[in-house]
Amino acid sequence: MPAFEVNAPSYVYVKQAGAPLRRGASSNYQSLKTLAANERLAVLYEYHGWLNVETSNGVRGWVEESSTSTVALNSLVEPTFSTINEDAYLTWKKTSNFRVSYSLLPGNRLKITGSFSYAEVPSTDIPGIQTVEWTGSSLLITLEPGYTFTLRHYSDRLALKILETGLKGKKIIIDAGHGAHDTGAIGPGGTREKDITLDTALLVKEELERAGAIVKLTRSTDIFLELSERTWIANSSDYDAFISIHADSYSRTSRGTTTYYNVSSNFNGPKSEQLAAIVQKHLVQQLGTYDRGHKTQDFYVNRKNELPSILVELAFISNPNEEALLKTKAFRQKAAVGIREGLEEYFNQF
Repeated sequence: MPAFEVNAPSYVYVKQAGAPLRRGASSNYQSLKTLAANERLAVLYEYHGWLNVETSNGVRGWVEESSTSTVALNSLVEPTFSTINEDAYLTWKKTSNFRVSYSLLPGNRLKITGSFSYAEVPSTDIPGIQTVEWTGSSLLITLEPGYTFTLRHYSDRLALKILETGLKGKKIIIDAGHGAHDTGAIGPGGTREKDITLDTALLVKEELERAGAIVKLTRSTDIFLELSERTWIANSSDYDAFISIHADSYSRTSRGTTTYYNVSSNFNGPKSEQLAAIVQKHLVQQLGTYDRGHKTQDFYVNRKNELPSILVELAFISNPNEEALLKTKAFRQKAAVGIREGLEEYFNQF
């Protein structure tokens, strides 16, 4: 039976390192070279279970079809656009559970990298996206002006939620720290952290909902939640940000406001850092407290979170002066305004 030419250009990928590229369509032929795992080969002809192929650097030869696959071992494939609960998604299937990370670039660009060797690009236009490019080592996505995103990484897929800028319609989880028997820190005047965090969370919810956001509270009453329960609420959701509210404690002279995020474990570290910087800025502007900055830390609710997530320490409950501020409704209302302003700026940019 004669060999025949493949009608349409096609590619295969080497399953395992060391597969030989031979001079002819038989294991009796001399090996020209050994192929690398996941090496991409252009298929020229097929013949009795053998493929005549060309490597990326132009070497032609024959490889057993059984030693190849039509899909790279670690790939992002079958990009599809869908609308779920009125949210727009561009989703890729993963051929295996490999690592993915991303970085933010100027010009509304998102660079996705990781332990994958190939990514398919959509064959149709996607609303809100200018271009999707596979560079050979990364997936480069440019969003239209006026759009931002939330990216979620699962074992079997990568989901890019495409969002119009602005706070309206964004889904935000507010986590009031501590609760019930877990009082948190107690100030010198007897103020309990769990009460401050809950009242502030309720005020933040009111602020955000007035601005058109959709808000979920991890707790709305004086109940206890394990840290794992708080992150489960976030990770099982389709929400866009997570903010945990606390009051700091160290010494009577410690002072100021701090916002924490995580980049070592949180997949959304780049977005978490961006969110932390913006919320910290607006908090200290509203509260008039000493600016302790935004800092990376391994707090559980950030480290185990898959959303862009931050933990804010409003002020030091161990400091009598700041404890007195935390006890006032006016101070907590200012904190709520600062968090809302921070989220407005965060969702108004890429």
